[in-house]
Amino acid sequence: MIRPFDIRDVGVLQRLHAHARPLATQMIVVGGIHPLREAMRSYVAGGRDPVLCLVEREGIEAFGMLRMLPDESSAEVARPRGAALLLAAPSPRDEDGAHLWMLLVQELTAGAAERGAHHIVADVHEGGIEAQILPVCGFVPMFQQELMKHVGRRDFVLNDEPVAGLRPVERNDAPLIRALHIRCAPRLTWAAESSLDALLGVMNVQRGFVLVRSNEVVGHIGFWHGRRGRAMQCLFRPEYEEIAGAVLRRVLGTVHYRRSTYCCVRSYQSWLAPVLTELGFVHVSSNQVMMRHSAPRVQAPVWSVALRGRRLLATDD
Repeated sequence: MIRPFDIRDVGVLQRLHAHARPLATQMIVVGGIHPLREAMRSYVAGGRDPVLCLVEREGIEAFGMLRMLPDESSAEVARPRGAALLLAAPSPRDEDGAHLWMLLVQELTAGAAERGAHHIVADVHEGGIEAQILPVCGFVPMFQQELMKHVGRRDFVLNDEPVAGLRPVERNDAPLIRALHIRCAPRLTWAAESSLDALLGVMNVQRGFVLVRSNEVVGHIGFWHGRRGRAMQCLFRPEYEEIAGAVLRRVLGTVHYRRSTYCCVRSYQSWLAPVLTELGFVHVSSNQVMMRHSAPRVQAPVWSVALRGRRLLATDD
């Protein structure tokens, strides 16, 4: 029976921690995750913590974790709230293990739907077993992205020539960066990308830069720092492909960092991969981003006054 984590399940997480498969590759590679600590925090919070951990002990011991993402809706704009699969363990080795994974994922998505999640995303290795099991659970491949890594070097050549319009991110640049994302990303993948960016937002954003031309943000570079390194996000308008290399070299040379930097190049910006290769990035893996829409459960239906009056009149007749 699959159920929420209990204090008696500490031994299960300790035994299976080393056998977990990441379902949010970039976030785990950069920030790392401690399953036992997250599960204990969720247990103490009594369901109010954003992390949901489910455990199976009657059959094959297994556990899975999912994180609810922040609700970014406002009084003016309603944005769908998302959730992200984090990891599951152990890795399935036979048909029974794959079936248990399917049950775990189904229960995790059901739990996210009860908390109001509009969709659930996963960032998995393209050739892994998880990429084969998730489609059976209702997940649809949205786009591919290449994970690239740059090891911090002291001999990195700084671009001394200033780039016109390049400046640090300011507080009022958030709507302009969002508009850049909407213009560049395909409409069908925008929700999944926004959820992945919100998942990186769990870590602290240290620095960010924008490229401004004619009062419009045409390029954005952001850094999220984790325990194992930092994640870099690059987004440029296609017509500014020629100066992307100069902008990246200027930013990477300005923000000195001696640990590893990871960058995911999404399929619609594949032209960035050769640019990053020239800057010293190496290819790590090809990942598949998947998404599944959920059906949030209605706890108490709300009827309008007019509709309620019509229902009463219909009942009297």
